[in-house]
Amino acid sequence: MSRRIRIVFLTLLLCAVPAAMPAQQVESLWISVTDTLRWQPGDTLQLSHQFVQDGSLSLQTITPYIQLKVASVDLRRGRVILSSIASTEGDSTAVLLTAAYRALPWSFPERFRRRLLVLRNDSTLGDSIRVAAPSQPLNMESIFGTELEKSGYIGRGFTVGSNRDLSINSGFRLQMAGKLSDDITITGALTDENTPIQPEGNTRTIQELDRVYINIAGRNMSATLGDFHLRYDDTEFGRYNRKLSGVLGEARHGSAQGAVSFATLNGTYHSLQFNGIDGVQGPYRLTGRNGEQPVLVLAGTEKVFIDGVEMVRGENHDYVIEYANGEITFTPKRLITAYSRVTVDYEYAEREYVRSMLTADVSGTLFDERITVGARYIREADDDDSPIDLDFDDDDRALLASAGDDAQRASRSGITWVGIDTARGTGAGQYVRVDTVIDGSDYAVYRYAPGTDSATYVLSFSFVGAGRGDYSRKTVGTFAFVGINRGDYAPLRLLPLPRLHQLMDVHMSAQPLKQLTLGAELGVSDRDMNRLSDADDGDNTGAAYRLSMNWKPESRRLGSFDVFARWRETEARFSPIDRINAIEFGRKWDLQSTAAQRERIAEGGAAWKPWSHTQFRASAGSMQRGEFSSLRVDGGITVQPGRQDSALPALAYTIEYIDSDDRPSDLRGNWLRQLGEATYDAGFAQPRLRVEQERRRSMMGERDSLLPNSLGFVDIRPGISFPAFWNMRFTADVGLRIEDAMLAGDLQRQSTDLLQIYGWELKPWQDLSSSVSITVRDRRYSDAFQLAGSKDLQTVLTRAQTRYAPLNGGLQTDLLYEVSTERTSRLQRVFLNVPYGQGNYEYLGDLNENGVQDEEEFELTRYEGDYVLLTLPTDELFPVIDLKSSLRVRLRPHRFIEEESRAPLWKSLLRALSTESFVRIDEKSEEESTSDIYLLKLSRFLNDSTTLRGFQNLRQDVFLFERSPGFSLRFRFDERRGFSQFALSSERSYRRERSLRAKTQLVREIGLQTDLIFMDDRVSSTIFSSRARDINSSNLIADLSYRPWSTLEIGFVLDTKSATDSYPDEAIEASITSLTLRSIASFDGPGRLRAEIERNDVSFSTEVDRFPFELTGGRAEGRSWVWRLNFDYRLTSFMQATVSYLGRSESDRDTIHIARAEVKAFF
Repeated sequence: MSRRIRIVFLTLLLCAVPAAMPAQQVESLWISVTDTLRWQPGDTLQLSHQFVQDGSLSLQTITPYIQLKVASVDLRRGRVILSSIASTEGDSTAVLLTAAYRALPWSFPERFRRRLLVLRNDSTLGDSIRVAAPSQPLNMESIFGTELEKSGYIGRGFTVGSNRDLSINSGFRLQMAGKLSDDITITGALTDENTPIQPEGNTRTIQELDRVYINIAGRNMSATLGDFHLRYDDTEFGRYNRKLSGVLGEARHGSAQGAVSFATLNGTYHSLQFNGIDGVQGPYRLTGRNGEQPVLVLAGTEKVFIDGVEMVRGENHDYVIEYANGEITFTPKRLITAYSRVTVDYEYAEREYVRSMLTADVSGTLFDERITVGARYIREADDDDSPIDLDFDDDDRALLASAGDDAQRASRSGITWVGIDTARGTGAGQYVRVDTVIDGSDYAVYRYAPGTDSATYVLSFSFVGAGRGDYSRKTVGTFAFVGINRGDYAPLRLLPLPRLHQLMDVHMSAQPLKQLTLGAELGVSDRDMNRLSDADDGDNTGAAYRLSMNWKPESRRLGSFDVFARWRETEARFSPIDRINAIEFGRKWDLQSTAAQRERIAEGGAAWKPWSHTQFRASAGSMQRGEFSSLRVDGGITVQPGRQDSALPALAYTIEYIDSDDRPSDLRGNWLRQLGEATYDAGFAQPRLRVEQERRRSMMGERDSLLPNSLGFVDIRPGISFPAFWNMRFTADVGLRIEDAMLAGDLQRQSTDLLQIYGWELKPWQDLSSSVSITVRDRRYSDAFQLAGSKDLQTVLTRAQTRYAPLNGGLQTDLLYEVSTERTSRLQRVFLNVPYGQGNYEYLGDLNENGVQDEEEFELTRYEGDYVLLTLPTDELFPVIDLKSSLRVRLRPHRFIEEESRAPLWKSLLRALSTESFVRIDEKSEEESTSDIYLLKLSRFLNDSTTLRGFQNLRQDVFLFERSPGFSLRFRFDERRGFSQFALSSERSYRRERSLRAKTQLVREIGLQTDLIFMDDRVSSTIFSSRARDINSSNLIADLSYRPWSTLEIGFVLDTKSATDSYPDEAIEASITSLTLRSIASFDGPGRLRAEIERNDVSFSTEVDRFPFELTGGRAEGRSWVWRLNFDYRLTSFMQATVSYLGRSESDRDTIHIARAEVKAFF
């Protein structure tokens, strides 16, 4: 099987390369070769390359007075036969000559064969015989050589059982990188496995497990098939950055280059801007293009900016992101305030239509690279014949055709009357219609009440935007009326509009003089918001153009100059396909509106650098968008010493002034901004100072009274760093911010902020490493603003991490303490249906006959699960303090107490003793007294009214003779407490384990492990829950193993347990006995057989219909048998087979048989 796959893969690979190339790219594969050869009569000339181009061979003699005559040329093998030579004089027995020709850069063996006929001596017959001997196998090494590195596997198997159909299991993964020839390289990763697991967004780099691609690169061309990241950022209107799955071809010829790609789009690009919230580090939820949430963000596509500066992902950096629901949380390193301007660019999964993308890009240079020209075409389109998770009929298509570009018109009512369920005698729906009067008008309101007589309606809701709906979502599938236009959902079935977006970009740059560069760019877009409708198509097409000039004259006396000018004009209908403006474009021009209007921007400026370390700059510009106009000027100076020991500090100063006028709204504004920074490197210390000042005045008409967006502040922030102070690094920053805001038509003192940021890091030093960061911000409001409702605020962000391992590792201590303020949501439990046998929950049916799958109708199961439990966040967020802390102490005296032949008893006992202590406290609390959380006042933790989620764990292990193979003891105390507020209830849990484990080796062949466990397991809920329990149990487990030989082990396990659940009105007592016999045999070769049979006996003190899974560990009442067989065998050094069988027989149930088999080949 693996041989066939290799041959098919090789054939497809060789066919795909020329098929993906234009004729000129195939031509570029030929290389020019010149060989120097020695020929004697009767010899055949062997060229250094095969696959010689017909008509390209030219032979020239080096030996004088010799003339050659060619008899034949074998172009495939690179062989030349000379028929004769003519010598005018001299010796012609040995001739030196050169062969010049063109050939392909490939070389293949003469033949491939699996067997060779070889002569072997037969000792019986006393003669030699021909036998077939293995030859070099047909594989990648024999074809492409040893320079191709590869790893992976291919597997095929099946599963069949008496309670399930036959299913085929397959797996394939291949990673490769190397050279196919001297000029062609290949890299790739292939798999047929689907990995729907999103990577965690808490590290700086992300490993994409499901990326599948092949990249083949030559000297002048390359091709990528599969997943790739396409980036174009060399133009303004034609920027493009997407994660794609398809084909990408790139080629270069001389000074020209081009690329073509066709792919399916994995996501939709979107950009979101918002301001932070005082005292809230997150999570901040990303939304779709229509404001819908949550969204699934494609891993690694996000770019996060704060105040125009790009942030770095990672727990030890600026932010972490939960890709599954699009939530960003900023770490304590990056303080978020109401002044923080956050911008996020990202791609998210939008399951509406299959989307495709086509791009073509070409560029080149002319006249010794003085002129550069290029063109780019980008097309993104929804396939209206391939909707996802939707079924369209003719009426739906007609509705879409009449809707034009208005998504609200492409909707149907989501209200369906279903009547009475005659079997249950109650409503067949989940919602009750309530007729009422609102603001003097009749109105029908629908209330969620499944299982009632009046629940005769089924409603389907769609997100319509904040403030545009009448309902809000409480939990998954549950919606409540909140008032007309006070919600974000409506009982509608929205039909998504299939979209088409095209962009053509042409750009040119010219350098008529060495120091002068001219640029021009033209972009034309076509955006159809509904491909199925011709209505509203008059506004699809728009254009934009840009002109630029850059002049960089240099003078030895005056220094260097950099002069630029720029003009850009975009039509209102022009729709870029990616970001074309700077991150803080609106702030740059004091632009408030984002409405699409005709826009003109003119800018110019110059920078003068009289000395190598000093630069002066100034610029001015104007912008007009519709009836809005803005004028801005800015300037600055930068001093950057070139040597570390320079006596000059590094200085930077910038000043900006913006004057804006919005005629339709009669708004006027002016904005002055200044920023100065200074740093000085004194060697052991680096002091710094940052001063920022802004004053913004917005007015309406000729009146002097200010509008609410007026502001003013002064922010002074001195700081100092000690980069290398006794193997430590210390930083300290103190900030004072005085904020003015509009009150009573004028700017008045709003608040005073005092910010303190401290950081300390101890590099590994004598078994100790530690780091601490503390951020404290106090915002105090003035009396006038406190009367208006503002409240003083204090924010504390702390992270401390320490590791200490002295005494040769005999004492190991790990400490973590982290606290921040954020927002979090209550959770909800959702059960997701999965294939039979792949889940751990089963649905018991509609026990309360309300037509809804409620939580108490699911229970855990050991084998027959077809549901999994998901915990999802609800929509509403609550401000909380998030605390994470843990302490681990490991004590091993044998590492620092030396062994002595006649040691005192106390020293021997101390060497035999070792301990491990672990404490963990996590809390998300709404406690108003934040110091109670920061200082770990545990009486305020796990509180019914203030804790949203909390967890506490104390574990203490004491070991005796831990390292002894003959005898060892472990005493354990493990206590866990938890509390969670869910969407519909609250749940409190408690679990305590007290156990003793003894390991002994009775003789060399016989070992015994005994566990005595006392367990308390309690769960309580504010509503009826199938999870509620109060179990006390005692458990004895004895595991006896007998190993007469190293290849055979026989084991016997006795497990007896007595448990009582006191939660029901009548306590349930359970007695469980389990006997297990196992045998493990290892063969001389790479094989292993494991057989196991288990008998379980479960009895109760009273008859019960349902009992907690935890009471018996999922075992059914009565006697049950389970037998298992597993066989692993390595067929060859790279091939392994696995066969397993599981059978079980439970009381009052049919016997179940399940068999699995799989073969894997590794390479």
